[in-house]
Amino acid sequence: MKKRIVSIIALLCLFATTLVSIAITASATYAFPSLSSTKYCEFKAAANIPVYSDSACSTRGTSSPAQSYNAEVYNDDTCQIIKITSSYIELKYPTTSGLKTGYIKRNALISVSEPTDMLSSSKASVDVFDKVGGSSSYGKTAVNDVVYNLGVSGSYTAIMYTATSGNRAFKFGYVLTSNYTQMKGSTSSTGLLFPLKGTITTTTVSSSTNGFLCDYYTGGSQPVYAPADGTAVFKQANNNGTLTSYGNWIEFTSADYNIKLAHLNSFNGVTLQIPSTKTAQKSADSATTHIILATKTVKRGDLLGHSGTTGNSSGHHLHLEVKKNGTPVNPKTTFTEW
Repeated sequence: MKKRIVSIIALLCLFATTLVSIAITASATYAFPSLSSTKYCEFKAAANIPVYSDSACSTRGTSSPAQSYNAEVYNDDTCQIIKITSSYIELKYPTTSGLKTGYIKRNALISVSEPTDMLSSSKASVDVFDKVGGSSSYGKTAVNDVVYNLGVSGSYTAIMYTATSGNRAFKFGYVLTSNYTQMKGSTSSTGLLFPLKGTITTTTVSSSTNGFLCDYYTGGSQPVYAPADGTAVFKQANNNGTLTSYGNWIEFTSADYNIKLAHLNSFNGVTLQIPSTKTAQKSADSATTHIILATKTVKRGDLLGHSGTTGNSSGHHLHLEVKKNGTPVNPKTTFTEW
C-alpha cells in the first residue's frame, strides 16, 4: 500500500513539474541575438556606469581613463556590447589609451530578463534616442529592421535594432512607445495605409470647401499605393483637351472613405494621353471637369501610379483629400505609415 502511495505521489510530482515546464515554455521570451568581438551592439551611455574586470562584477576595473582609479563608462561614451547574459554585459569601452574590454552589471543598462518582442519593423524613419527624452540625432530605424523590445520606461521603449556599419550589427536606444506600437505593424483606427513610402521633402496643409487639402512634395516621381481595399477610378481633369486642376488623378473609395490622389504623372506606371473621343463631365463634389479613363478594383498596397506635376507645375507631389462618410478629415491624422 505504501509503495502505491509513493508511486502516486511521484506521478503527481512529475505531472506538476510538467505543468510548470509547459507554463515556462508558454511564457518564454525572445533570446538576445548572438554577439561577439566582431559582431557587436553599439550603445551610448546615458550615465556613468561602473566597469568590472570580471564577469561576476565583483572587482572594479582599474584600467579606465588615466584620471580615474576605478574604471567607468562615462556619460555619452559610445561603447560596444559583445555579450549579454542574465547578470552581466561584456563590452568594449573607450579610455584614454583606446578601447578596453570590461563588464557592467546587466541591470545598469537593461532591466528586463530577456526581450519581450522580436519583430521586423513595418515603419520607416523612427527617431532613436540615446536616452529617455534624449537627442534624436543618435539614429533612425528603417523598414524591415530587426527590433528587440527590452522594456518600457515611461513613454519610451528600450530597443536593440539592426543598424549595420562595419562590425556593428545592432544599436541600443530608446523610441517613443507610440512609435514602437506602429513598428509592430499596428494600424490606426482607420486602417488606411499612407499612399507614399519614400522621402517627403515638404508637407503643406490648407482647407477649402472640400475640407483639408494636403500636398506631399516628393522631390521627384514616387510610387503611389492604394490606401485600402477598394475601387480606384482613374481620371483626368480636362478642359477641351488641356489638363487642369487635379491633372491626372484617382478617386479612391472604400467602405467608409473617399480619397482624391491628384497630380499623378502616370497610372500603374503608364503615362496616359488625353483622349480626344471622351466627353468631359462635372465631378459630383467639386467644380472639376473630368474624363473617366478606367475603373479598377484594388487591394491595399497595390501600385496606383506615380506622383507628378500634372495640372500643377510647383514640383512633384501628391495632393490628398480625404472624406469619411462624406465628412472631410485631415489627411495628416488619417493614415497608418509603412
